[in-house]
Amino acid sequence: MKKKLFLLTLLLFSGCEQRTEGSTQINEEKELTKKEVSEVKEENLLKELGFEINGQKVTIDMNKTTEFMKKIENQMQSRANKIEHKIKDINFTKGLGVEVNGDSVLIDLNKTKDMLQQINTLMKDILLDKNSTLH
Repeated sequence: MKKKLFLLTLLLFSGCEQRTEGSTQINEEKELTKKEVSEVKEENLLKELGFEINGQKVTIDMNKTTEFMKKIENQMQSRANKIEHKIKDINFTKGLGVEVNGDSVLIDLNKTKDMLQQINTLMKDILLDKNSTLH
């Protein structure tokens, strides 16, 4: 009985060891493919910029570089226009909730809170823009 239990335990541990080796190999393959994808993206970006690398020789196509820069300029202008439009939608003067009457200052905290939430949403849209990079 003890021998059977010992053999069963031994088989279980040897099986677990093989599984972890296999999963380690799979993880290494995933890391390798991530690196390969990253390298391909870098190569594509360099080609789009007009750079061609052949061993020790680098060739720069100024026409491609100019086209790439114009493309970037157009995208940035488009984003700037969208941000400007969003900022114009926020009424900073009326929405703030602050009124000055002679010697007193009245603050409507609900309006102030709403204004700050609108500004917060705008900042998130700007900072977390998923289209902020080309690749």
